[in-house]
Amino acid sequence: MGMAFKGDVCPKCHSNDYVNTYTVWHGLLAIFWFPVGLIGLAFPIKKCIPCQTTYGVGLQITKIVKILAITGIVFVSLLLLIILTKIL
Repeated sequence: MGMAFKGDVCPKCHSNDYVNTYTVWHGLLAIFWFPVGLIGLAFPIKKCIPCQTTYGVGLQITKIVKILAITGIVFVSLLLLIILTKIL
């Protein structure tokens, strides 16, 4: 469970019992854009335990995180492709 700070209450049921969750995109961003990508881990998605509602800054950041993670994957793939074509 996360620690509740001011404003960290569920907008639906007003409970302060929540869990911080991360998407796969958060992890991919942290890997492919290391060390800058670790900033994505500072914005978790909060999930209310009683009513299962997701809320928080992480929901809005997830769209940006997904775009950055995909560009990181494409960049690394192209870099590997260039290296492999020069070797062969």
